[in-house]
Amino acid sequence: MTPVGVVACREFLSTVKRRSYLIVTFGMPFFATLYFGLLALVPAYIMTGGGPLNSTMFTALYIYKNAFEYSQVGLAAAVSGILFIINVVLAVTTFWSSKYWVNYHLE
Repeated sequence: MTPVGVVACREFLSTVKRRSYLIVTFGMPFFATLYFGLLALVPAYIMTGGGPLNSTMFTALYIYKNAFEYSQVGLAAAVSGILFIINVVLAVTTFWSSKYWVNYHLE
């Protein structure tokens, strides 16, 4: 008969192992997106800060300035939500329309 602590430890480790696959699966795209988003945000913010008359103000910089400089977190969250919905619509449309323009068979 095995002690209760050993059984609990084995269950915990199996759960961690199963969840580690999820962390890798969902974590890597998240961090890649964060990395490439910062690649676009940082140079524009450092060089121009939005530029004269907001000529270099793009969406990520707009969200950042509203959230952290102007303390308008609600507006930044709303713009982020709208941007997320636009991205989801574009992704679904691209996936749906791929049956018309992707050719899987060899000719």
